[in-house]
Amino acid sequence: MVDKIEREYQGGKIRIVPIEEWHVVRVIEKLRESDRKEAWKAWRLRADEVARLSVESSEESFTILHEGEPTGLFGVSRASLFSETGIIWLLGTDGLEKIGYSLAKETRAVVDTLLEKYKKLMNWVDKKNCKSVLWLKRSGFEVEEAAPFGVYGEDFCYFWKEKRPSLKAGSSIKEEIK
Repeated sequence: MVDKIEREYQGGKIRIVPIEEWHVVRVIEKLRESDRKEAWKAWRLRADEVARLSVESSEESFTILHEGEPTGLFGVSRASLFSETGIIWLLGTDGLEKIGYSLAKETRAVVDTLLEKYKKLMNWVDKKNCKSVLWLKRSGFEVEEAAPFGVYGEDFCYFWKEKRPSLKAGSSIKEEIK
């Protein structure tokens, strides 16, 4: 579906590539503190456990490389065997901050491509993980108000994005709404 994306920006070169084992090891070593806390609050698991479970359960998973260095992992798994809803996730290093706007632009394109396979992408994010919430909004997700989630009902925000219906050739949005 998404093979590889490569772009050059003022901040350097960004590549989105399929995950390799060494990428997972490197990102886990340098994982953002906010991601470590979120993994614990939601699942009472260490971040390395969540990273490995996320990669193993994903139908598609990718590494974000900045100047050749793994700075993030993301992927999507089905909500259930026959579901058309995908559970999308992202774990990263502090290196993601250097490419924030460019990353949001690229991930928006990847998310739109993933929505060709899934009718809806969703998950939960820690309300206090402000950088992730901002990334989600910039990537085109709707982020709802905080609600209890996880093992101990911590404050998390549900986020989602649905596939937009495509217009028929030659029709307008007004005609499609009728």
